[in-house]
Amino acid sequence: MLNANEIEEVIDKRGRQILETVIDRYICTVEPVGSPYLARHRRLGISPASIRSILNTLESLGFLYQPYTSAGRVPTDKGYRFYVDALMKKCQLTESEKERIRHQVKVRARDIDDILMQTTHVLGMVSKQLGVTLSPRFQQGIFQRMELLPLSEKRILLVLTIKSGLVKTVVMEIDASISEEKLQQTSRVLNERLCDLSIQEIRESLPQRVRDLARGDPRLVQFIIDSAALFFDFPQDEHLYFGGTTNIVSQPEFRDRVKLQALMNLLEEGKILGEVLSERGREGVFITIGSENIRGDMCHYSLLTTTYRVGKVEGTLGIMGPTRMRYAKMCAVVDYTAQLLGDIWGE
Repeated sequence: MLNANEIEEVIDKRGRQILETVIDRYICTVEPVGSPYLARHRRLGISPASIRSILNTLESLGFLYQPYTSAGRVPTDKGYRFYVDALMKKCQLTESEKERIRHQVKVRARDIDDILMQTTHVLGMVSKQLGVTLSPRFQQGIFQRMELLPLSEKRILLVLTIKSGLVKTVVMEIDASISEEKLQQTSRVLNERLCDLSIQEIRESLPQRVRDLARGDPRLVQFIIDSAALFFDFPQDEHLYFGGTTNIVSQPEFRDRVKLQALMNLLEEGKILGEVLSERGREGVFITIGSENIRGDMCHYSLLTTTYRVGKVEGTLGIMGPTRMRYAKMCAVVDYTAQLLGDIWGE
């Protein structure tokens, strides 16, 4: 990123005005922007000769290029980067836009899959790009409590809560009935032994931690030990969700069959995009543009991501699309959605 002094050194005020106008116009029209359009632009107030000279300078600096002779100019990845760092104005979502996102994301269930799938769908719908979400590593989540509730004589509902409010439920089938008092005793003593441990720690050391319990039902405790792989089964690796495929493939950039096939391969494989997202954990909205993406498979796309929190664990969400996108608006959408997820799990 460039600081204020570097911005002044690279492009003067008129150059920045021209570059900003070209990029704003190109984002809207997907057509190369020529000097005749810029000359008619009242805000600029620059002569046609000066405009042509500035365009040539911006091209020589690598911020613009001509796709073919006599065409107007198109932004390069470097041009978009300068725009994002130095020219882009901060965008705020309207209250109606926020309400639309809130309404779509808030589902009644607290199930992680439901919420993340819906979040990804909303990101794609609102951005008109591809919404992407990577689930947290719940093995690092912290155990809060376990409840054992009778459903029938030989069926018990186990309710496992991770700090932040995420809940997992499992129906247990047992051989003999257990009194409600014994169920409560068992859950209390298990909570005492397991509270504030990570899910991974519990899976690795459950038998040792609940050995020699003085209270509770020993048969039920043994059943929980034997079934720990099921009860404490949270994904060890992040799960990738994406939504809005029809949005991104309808973008003009993907009329090119080669680019469209490359995109489809990227989404079908999933692994590459998942790996890219898992390496991007950081505060604030992180933007990589085209060739800035280390993986060559991603060189035609921009990726805007941020982290969201579920208690003490973090996940990643964002938007992927062609390098021609409304960066300021996309940043606002990504940032607000991450805050919303944190609020949902904090309720």
